[in-house]
Amino acid sequence: MAITRIITPSITVDAVDNTKLDLTSNYAFTRTLSGDSVVNLVKIKSITISDDSSVEFVNGSNGVVLDSTYKVYKVIGTGIVVADQDSVDLRFNASTDTGSNYNVSKRNQGVKNNRGPTGDNNYSNTDYASTSATGGSPFMLNLDGNEALNQANFEMTLFDLGSSVTHKMMRVQGSFRRTGSYAEYSDVMMMMMTTSAIDAIKFELSASNMDSGTITLYGVQT
Repeated sequence: MAITRIITPSITVDAVDNTKLDLTSNYAFTRTLSGDSVVNLVKIKSITISDDSSVEFVNGSNGVVLDSTYKVYKVIGTGIVVADQDSVDLRFNASTDTGSNYNVSKRNQGVKNNRGPTGDNNYSNTDYASTSATGGSPFMLNLDGNEALNQANFEMTLFDLGSSVTHKMMRVQGSFRRTGSYAEYSDVMMMMMTTSAIDAIKFELSASNMDSGTITLYGVQT
């Protein structure tokens, strides 16, 4: 008896029926999906830290886009380690002249909380309060060095940086382990007191260098 073998080839489909997908086929999607509930993060640039005093994202430099292309940007920092010093702050700054001057005045407010190994709970809503600051503004406090377990992570959202008519808003949530197995959490908002477009942002410590980690900039397509 003759045996008939059916082979389904790999195909590229540029249109899909609105009722079903043929799951026996392999589809090569070259377009983004759209819809009210779809949000796409477009990776712009990732910087790997190696004993750096600061990390900058400057519009038009090294492939960075930081202008009105996106209404919302996200920055995600992972595994940031301070090797040389205890009790340092991770800070944010912004520029309106592609990094020639980081002197944008910022007004910020936030909270921090930590939970200790014996259940002690330490909460404060004043540590991040500032009416006006042109230097680097802290959004994570008291990072400890000299211990590989102490890694900081954060997710920052920046709104309407390319606007020339409104102040710019930022919110960031961060978490890290502090020496003694303290679980630290922070939630900070910041208003950049300028109607000029922000075209460069910088991350730095209050002292020492960042030993390792990664900071990545994304544009948000909605």
